[in-house]
Amino acid sequence: MVLDDDPTIHEFWRRQFKDSILAVYTSPDQIGREYFENNTIGFLVDFDIRGAKMNGLDFIEKYKLVGRAFLVTQEFDYIQVQQRAQTLGCQVVPKPLLEDVIISQEQPQTRDRYDAIVLDDDDLILMTWKMAASDRNKSVLCFSNGSDLKSNLKNIDPDCAFYIDSNLSKNEKGEDIAKGLFELGYKNLYLATGYEPDQFSHVTWVKAIVGKDAVL
Repeated sequence: MVLDDDPTIHEFWRRQFKDSILAVYTSPDQIGREYFENNTIGFLVDFDIRGAKMNGLDFIEKYKLVGRAFLVTQEFDYIQVQQRAQTLGCQVVPKPLLEDVIISQEQPQTRDRYDAIVLDDDDLILMTWKMAASDRNKSVLCFSNGSDLKSNLKNIDPDCAFYIDSNLSKNEKGEDIAKGLFELGYKNLYLATGYEPDQFSHVTWVKAIVGKDAVL
């Protein structure tokens, strides 16, 4: 299935998939739910869709199409597009190079699901989370610094809940790390702190300000 507002791109894909059934759409609103529910259907999605309320990566994330979708875009060299696509695990196809691109069907990429991702520089807090997870038969992944968390993002399902301490070591601020994750498409974010929530009224990119308890 192709989602793109450019008729020349439609024709290109029709030539490429001449022996296959190819559905072509110019707006996300035109696409029926049956496409999302059929795991055998692949998606070729433009990033900047004229007139749409969401971009291509929003579309792929909203309908959980990672592993089934390619982002086909002129904006392939934009840093924010590259970073978010990498975070989602979505492959990017540059439009200027379409003639040289061969798209093959592969098994969907799987990413690890956890009941909680915890970032805190206090070993006791991390131990508390791990013990709570063990007692309740839950899964938790713990990090003591932002660098280790970021280097492992590619393996973590974006739907996981992140609990991020505000005051970290090495002058790291949890709210800054949370903002970076939010800009990459992560939305299930919580700032975990012992301070009063009203001190973080400016932090609008997290779902809530919570305490330090292991909420599993």
